[in-house]
Amino acid sequence: MGQRNFVLICVGGIPVIGKTLLARALAVRLNFDTVSTDAIRRIIRSVTSAKKFPGVHFFVGERAELYLPKTPVPTVLKHYFAEARDVWKGIQPLIRDFEPAKQYGLIIEGVAILPEIVHRLCQPKKCPVHIKPIFLIAPDKETISRNLKKRGLWAETPELQKIELEYLWALNEKIRVTAERLGFRTVPCAPYQTLVRRVMKLLR
Repeated sequence: MGQRNFVLICVGGIPVIGKTLLARALAVRLNFDTVSTDAIRRIIRSVTSAKKFPGVHFFVGERAELYLPKTPVPTVLKHYFAEARDVWKGIQPLIRDFEPAKQYGLIIEGVAILPEIVHRLCQPKKCPVHIKPIFLIAPDKETISRNLKKRGLWAETPELQKIELEYLWALNEKIRVTAERLGFRTVPCAPYQTLVRRVMKLLR
């Protein structure tokens, strides 16, 4: 697939942790393009079938008030990881074929950026780029709860919000433990300017 000739920054973490804001700030400072895995997921859904991409189509039509109460957290994570794997089927051609990225570099951010997937991509024969993964981590449940109150996500009732918080905390810890085990950088979420300075320092 050629030499590892450009830089790919992958920004991962749970929903509402600040990935998009960070990616946009880094893109301005580094003159990189930026792409969201949410956008890639929407494109894949629009041009594929559930038969071919079951993971990325699984949540279509699912309602939080029906799905969350009946689904154990480990099963929610299983569905989430299946969706992420399907999204990466769309990310890999982008990395391989997106010419501007090869000249300037590319930042991909989103919930589909998972440590185990990035680790496989980091193998020299898998990808022609130099990958720099950054995983934003919430230090505690209260941080996630505050972000949910500010931005919201899926749940609309207090009962569902409690379930949602447990799911996000479990995902946060799964990402943190796996990233640390694989030797990737984890960065505690922080006020915007502090976070940007911290990550820019790590990327040098």
